[in-house]
Amino acid sequence: MMMKGSLRPISFLFLAFLFIPNYFFFFYTGLSKLRCIHTERQALLNFKQHLIDPSNRLSSWTAHGDCCQWVGVVCHNLTAHGSLGFLFLAFLIIRLPNFFIFCTGHSHSHNFFIFCTGHSHSHSQLRCIDTERHALLTFKQDLIDPLNRLSSWTVDGDCCHWLGVVCHNLTAHVHQLHLRSFPPSGGFESEEQYEAYERSMFGGKLNPSLLDLKHLNYFDLSFNNFSHAGFVGLTPHQLGNLSNLLYLNLESSRTYGLYVNNLEWLSGLPLLQHLDLSFVNLSKASDWLQLTNTLPSLLELRLSYCHLPFIPLVVDVHNMTSLRHLDLSGNYFNSSIPNWLYSFSHVEFLNLGYNNLQGPIPVSFGNLSSLRNLDFSYNQFSGTLPQNLGQLKNLVELSFSQNSISGPIPMSLGNLSSLTNLDFSHNLFNGTFTLNFGQLKNLISLSFGIIQSRVHSHCL
Repeated sequence: MMMKGSLRPISFLFLAFLFIPNYFFFFYTGLSKLRCIHTERQALLNFKQHLIDPSNRLSSWTAHGDCCQWVGVVCHNLTAHGSLGFLFLAFLIIRLPNFFIFCTGHSHSHNFFIFCTGHSHSHSQLRCIDTERHALLTFKQDLIDPLNRLSSWTVDGDCCHWLGVVCHNLTAHVHQLHLRSFPPSGGFESEEQYEAYERSMFGGKLNPSLLDLKHLNYFDLSFNNFSHAGFVGLTPHQLGNLSNLLYLNLESSRTYGLYVNNLEWLSGLPLLQHLDLSFVNLSKASDWLQLTNTLPSLLELRLSYCHLPFIPLVVDVHNMTSLRHLDLSGNYFNSSIPNWLYSFSHVEFLNLGYNNLQGPIPVSFGNLSSLRNLDFSYNQFSGTLPQNLGQLKNLVELSFSQNSISGPIPMSLGNLSSLTNLDFSHNLFNGTFTLNFGQLKNLISLSFGIIQSRVHSHCL
């Protein structure tokens, strides 16, 4: 994938040019009585020793010379002896691998100014790092690629232009890997279409050479077929060495799930913001919550259908208070709602469906005031809905379907003016709709009882 981006005009200290290997032209006129500092002269001489200077342009840089008089060196004019003021004009054109910088300088009466602007080529000349290209090629060797999707990954190729690879536009380090196998957005229309999709999936083993991509911050390997590989060659502990990861998606399907023995490697990913291990078998990860709690930057956690062994009822989750999206559906916990859930005051999406959760819904549920999407369907909740349900004024979608909730619908439900989808089907509600239902002007879909209806605003 091509690197994109442009360098906006920048301003920086003039002396920075000393650390740039290739510049074209420099012109300096002026008077100065400065004598350079001995340690700085020695530093410049050491710097010169490591340069290749075919034209001997730095011939004035001698062991006993005054470095303030050397070509390309500018000393600070405020430390000059006496009160002499002088004019200083400098023109510098610096050539970098993918952009040019033009600088001008002006000094007068103890004031010194440098102005620089940069221009970036539309097509970068950067090439990927050799060690990272080799790491990707080694990773590819253990993959099964039935449709040859990675045909662009060649020995002599530039990995920054390979399919699924994104490099940083200034450093050329590999930052992102997009290796997802996308299912059709509209589902499968035939058995042949599903079989074709299966053939497109990557398989094989996950080679640990991936760990040489030290700057990787985005890794998506979702919806592939590693059911017989697990993390062969890439143990969970090693995965935690990718310490710059912000996004990790290993979501699989019901048929081709991965498995891991523990989640201890998560503690090595302190910057992680998005973690999706849906359909990965985590049945042996008994401390899954304590370990995800070690991720202070986590915004999105998806662990649906992971065979999680249980859900802890009491645990300190203070490190996860930034969480916005939590999906624990399909784990069949057979438990009550844990109290720590109400600590997520910023959570906007919460899915606890298909978990056999039991008991009444606590009043504390009303504390989740940021919720926009709530799914408690296919559980065993009983009792009545809390009266403070109407405090969740940001709710857009709400589902309590397939439970054993009884009693009347709370009148406060009419306060949910943003609600578009409401599903109370297959419960034990009694009574009639409250008059406040007429305030749900944005409601599009209503399912109540066993019949789902389309609702138009003029009907309420």
